Amino acid sequence: MSTSGARPPSGRLRKLLEHKFLRDTLTLQTSSLFNALSNLASTALLAHLLGARVQGQYIVALSLYALLFFLLNQGVNGATISQVAAASARGLHEKVAAWLGYLLKAYALVGILLVGLGLLFLPWFATRIVHADPETTRLAFWLTLTPFCELPKVVACAALQGTRRMLPFARIENGTELLRL
Repeated sequence: MSTSGARPPSGRLRKLLEHKFLRDTLTLQTSSLFNALSNLASTALLAHLLGARVQGQYIVALSLYALLFFLLNQGVNGATISQVAAASARGLHEKVAAWLGYLLKAYALVGILLVGLGLLFLPWFATRIVHADPETTRLAFWLTLTPFCELPKVVACAALQGTRRMLPFARIENGTELLRL
């Protein structure tokens, strides 16, 4: 046994895990891996249950929805998390609440605009540009309602990320992924 002061490997690992940044990073990486594996499993399961034609319709509908969503959702979530983190670091709890309230309103507004675009623009775009059938277009419209379903999760996750509470954040993300699966 060496007396040079070297720690056993388990002691070094324990010392590294005392750093919040490393713990948060490992938590998020593990959570992302779980979500990726779950996503792979759900894709394989959908392919098996739906068959190629219906799964293709679903993917086209999801892509149409994603196009509308990403046209409207230009970084509001990320900017809010950044502001929540800054306010939280300074102990300004009222500012944290105000930024989370802003995210709630902005996300709800995006949801309303998505439904509007889904009614007005989506049928024209889907049939003339993408050549999607009416059933796929109808499914894409129904997907425009998802921001309203995700609103509580989005706000809760922004609060948790902004206040650097990564374990509860990862649990919500993983739980949501399990429900989706």
